[in-house]
Amino acid sequence: MHYSQWWRRRWIKILGISLIVLLILLVILALVLKFYLLTSKKSETTITTIQTSRSTLMTTSTTTTTTPQSESLFGCMEDHNSCCYGFWCTPCLFGSNANKIDGSNCVCMCLGYSCLAQFGLCWLLHYMKRRSLRDQFNLRENPSCGDCLTTLCCGSCALCQEARFLKRQSETKIFIAPQMNQPNGFHGKW
Repeated sequence: MHYSQWWRRRWIKILGISLIVLLILLVILALVLKFYLLTSKKSETTITTIQTSRSTLMTTSTTTTTTPQSESLFGCMEDHNSCCYGFWCTPCLFGSNANKIDGSNCVCMCLGYSCLAQFGLCWLLHYMKRRSLRDQFNLRENPSCGDCLTTLCCGSCALCQEARFLKRQSETKIFIAPQMNQPNGFHGKW
């Protein structure tokens, strides 16, 4: 009799904790969906101007195009360093990418990714950083699987893809050194 009451109380605690965890997961999912729906697509912007003196309506539309992702999701072997880095220390690669994307603290992002990975939720943080990378570089999302499924199912490959993209972006930046102009007629002698 005493043993069955103990199990009954234990199951009530287990069910209560399971419901709380389920509720937390639903709230996080709702926040991610809200974030996903509120982000701008940046595909077309329409600007409308109204002139009141002549009561003329002028409409100007500007279109900004998005570029496709230049790196393949499963092209991990194109850059062996980022492939090994992503395989052996995925949270560290995430922290490094986050730092390059928006200047986030590398250590905090690494720890946050590691903590969320214990519960299988690291894809949420990765999804948000991937969206900010797309917004920053005006990249088009893959229509077949999207960022949400990519970060959920292929997180390590997506991190390696982002690392290769950021590496190529840093290599293509052109730095122009200031030129020193000497006055005409000066040849090094007085």
